[in-house]
Amino acid sequence: TYNNLNTSGSGTKTLGGDVIVGGNLTIGSGTVVDVSSTNNSLNIRALSVAGNWSNNGTFTPRSGTVTLTGSSGTQTISGSTTFNHLTINGTGTTKDFGSSTNTINGNLTVTAGVMNAGTSTFIFNGSGSLAGANAKRFYDVQINSGVTTTISSDQVFIARNLINNGIYTYSSGVKKTTLNGSSAQSISGSGTTTFGDLTVNNSSGGITLSQDVSIDGALTLTSGIISAATNKVTIGANGSVSGGSN
Repeated sequence: TYNNLNTSGSGTKTLGGDVIVGGNLTIGSGTVVDVSSTNNSLNIRALSVAGNWSNNGTFTPRSGTVTLTGSSGTQTISGSTTFNHLTINGTGTTKDFGSSTNTINGNLTVTAGVMNAGTSTFIFNGSGSLAGANAKRFYDVQINSGVTTTISSDQVFIARNLINNGIYTYSSGVKKTTLNGSSAQSISGSGTTTFGDLTVNNSSGGITLSQDVSIDGALTLTSGIISAATNKVTIGANGSVSGGSN
């Protein structure tokens, strides 16, 4: 257990066990923080951080889980980080991702608190789920080829672009995605995109499709339009459309 944990200088700093940081974690430039010294399936270290996460170096996640546990105010995340599993916790707090770039190799779970996407980018580079009872809020989302990203709980919000080169889908029961940007948004890529429910709430340019999409549940056009061009929007047999106008 540490209060604040700062790393500096060259070389690799290895977690010898589960680590709790009660304050800020700062990974210095040129520094590698490695979840374990050997790369095997038992590298499941847990790293909990209650303060700000600042990555100016390299974080090697192995098979571990990072939990952001701040219990008051705003907890900021900055830099470019690859996580295996990332859990957001802390009732009554905001996790502010600012302009960070976050690569997720496994699951993203929001169990408590508010996820503020800022202008961040989330890249899903391994198959996993978007889970947890609280809202999952994104700005730019990218799903890489060969990756399946599954919504396993409601409340996914995307404020700008979805680039899907893999599979975007949902688990049993219809789960909702809301496109709620304040500027023009797009859905693109070479993958397969299947929504449960989809709500469009963007009056500042609407949504432009550069790939076909399927909606198995309800399409709700709260504000803004979908510009499909030559692409298809397929509504499932039990689906519905509401809102909008010709």
